[in-house]
Amino acid sequence: MADDPNRDLLPVKEGADCNNPPTSTCSVALLKKRSKYELEDQYLRYCQENKQLKVLCNTQEDKIKRSLERSTEMEEDVPDDSQRRGTSNDDDDDDDDDDDDDYDTPTYIEIYPTQ
Repeated sequence: MADDPNRDLLPVKEGADCNNPPTSTCSVALLKKRSKYELEDQYLRYCQENKQLKVLCNTQEDKIKRSLERSTEMEEDVPDDSQRRGTSNDDDDDDDDDDDDDYDTPTYIEIYPTQ
């Protein structure tokens, strides 16, 4: 079955009428008005544009992957709060979840007094 050249390459829904795809009379009439050479030129332009868009898409995906890798590397390099303060995570017995600041509040108030 895998060696059969006439087999379907795409899965087909049972009972689908693939031999007679729906066509509108408007599109057929427009195609008949154009010459064979115009249609071939238009087809080749579309193929070339499609190829250029695929290349552009691949380069953009590569840029996104590289920027994602850089951001994850930067996140790994940034120390967390306990490392900034010079303590380890095991010694941190302060379980205040509402205090997410990186600075000591009284020291901050002394440095920046209100006017």
